[in-house]
Amino acid sequence: SVSFSPLDESRLLKANHCRSVTVAFSVVDYLTPSLKDSNGTEIGRRRIHGIATSYLETICSPFLASKKPTASALPTLRIFPKPTQDFRLPSDPAKPLVLIGPGTGIAPFMGFLVHRKESASKVSSTTGLITVFSGCRYKDHDWLYHSELQALQNEGVITNLYSAFSRDGETKEYVQDIMKNDASCSTHLVETIVTKKGYVYICGDGNRMAHDVQQAIADVIGPHVDDGADLPAPEKGKMYIETMKKEGKFLLDIWS
Repeated sequence: SVSFSPLDESRLLKANHCRSVTVAFSVVDYLTPSLKDSNGTEIGRRRIHGIATSYLETICSPFLASKKPTASALPTLRIFPKPTQDFRLPSDPAKPLVLIGPGTGIAPFMGFLVHRKESASKVSSTTGLITVFSGCRYKDHDWLYHSELQALQNEGVITNLYSAFSRDGETKEYVQDIMKNDASCSTHLVETIVTKKGYVYICGDGNRMAHDVQQAIADVIGPHVDDGADLPAPEKGKMYIETMKKEGKFLLDIWS
């Protein structure tokens, strides 16, 4: 995922007046499950590498090792961007945002946050509050953009920052658990989504995370939705989310 904003002046390469582009990706590298044939011979346990991500890891390795390649050895890479017409910031900078991006799902929101920051510095209008949810397995191992997120919070770009670490404690905690179990977080979500008509963005895993997060939001906002329908609160929350989707205010960029 692209993780930068074209408004970010720090990305301007002075040598040729072009802007650098930052991306985030997960390297595909895993072992297949153990599998034995009829003779008991192991035919599983094969190591699988992703073609694209392994190549990216290879060309990034000198930088990860803090070694600066010579100009002649700089890698080149052809990219084929796929622009989106939907997963974009609202045109009104005063609209509050809820950005939910566990794992590498946080990448596009780094661009959103810097874009909102740079836009605010160029106009005098009020900018909306921003709530960010990020998450990973281990806080000290794979918390992407940790320092950048905290810096943006310190600068006032991020209003509320919630982070979940699913493998650091005795029980697994995900961003949807914070939404439901943290009273102040639940109150803030209701205020942002229902009262202030904010925008919600979800990016990341589409197998479970996106579904579970939407269910958590429905559970949280359902009791506060006044639509006159005689339905259980969670169902009211789901209907409210579906209406937001039709209005372009609840957007997803997910993958399996």
